[in-house]
Amino acid sequence: MPNQSDTDEIYIRGFSRERQKLLISRGVPGQDITPRALNSSVSEFLTKMEPNIPRVLPKIIPVSRQYKALARVLEHPLRSSYTLCVGSFPSDLRAKYLAQLIMNAAVDAHLANRRPGRSMPLWHRVYGGLSDPLRDKPISDMPCMLIISNVNDSSSNYKIEKVRDLLEKFSDIPRIVVTGGEPPCDLFANKLFLPLKAAFYLGPPNRIKEL
Repeated sequence: MPNQSDTDEIYIRGFSRERQKLLISRGVPGQDITPRALNSSVSEFLTKMEPNIPRVLPKIIPVSRQYKALARVLEHPLRSSYTLCVGSFPSDLRAKYLAQLIMNAAVDAHLANRRPGRSMPLWHRVYGGLSDPLRDKPISDMPCMLIISNVNDSSSNYKIEKVRDLLEKFSDIPRIVVTGGEPPCDLFANKLFLPLKAAFYLGPPNRIKEL
């Protein structure tokens, strides 16, 4: 549990109807939008990560480290061209809620200080098959942040390749990958083979908690 003296409590809350419409217009799936009645502390769901990376000694990533990193990202969501991965278990739903929290902070930062040639954050779902419209078409409207969802450790090689291509194509802006199941750091280390600035892992209230 993070120390309140280190950082203020972070909450996952629902959005106003106007902000919901904006997020949906920028690609957030309507069925996954954070419920307006939700008001939960992130510390209720964050769980430690135990990476499973072949030929590497496991190093636990504690809740406190994740929490501090999240606070820094929310304070300056558009500061650099970082890469994050947000994961949750047993499904990716809580990861989507947290990703929307970061996306919403990016919307506020973009509105407060618009940069020429940058548009609102964009949420993009990858699907199976060979093509991907965001990857394959020229960039006419560069978002200030890209969030990619619908991928996990069990995804096909085609989908993994598309995610990697998108992360490379949009390397000049902050990028967030949303996943479900295994710890998010495993997806990057074992499938995407790309570096991460930070990863966040959420579980259900009845998860086995860090001592």
